[in-house]
Amino acid sequence: MQAMKKISKSESAANEAWATVVPDQIRDCTSVAGLKAGKVVVLVPSAAHRYMVDRWLGSGGLSEFQALAQVPIRGVDLKIVADVGVQVGQNNT
Repeated sequence: MQAMKKISKSESAANEAWATVVPDQIRDCTSVAGLKAGKVVVLVPSAAHRYMVDRWLGSGGLSEFQALAQVPIRGVDLKIVADVGVQVGQNNT
């Protein structure tokens, strides 16, 4: 039997906001891994993708994300993970 991960309301709100506000090109290659001390942990598959997400966040994306999240978001931590495609599939189920 597969164990279910309990997701807090704030983490759920952050997930929904990320899926809504980010451009399709970024949404397709990223996965929200969690929320730690007000910082959203986002998984990316490579340094190039990390750069792309970082540029989007710096050009107003972070403000849009914070406004839509309905929970206090201090920032976004981008983590490079080789298997982000597998992670994305796991988080969407």
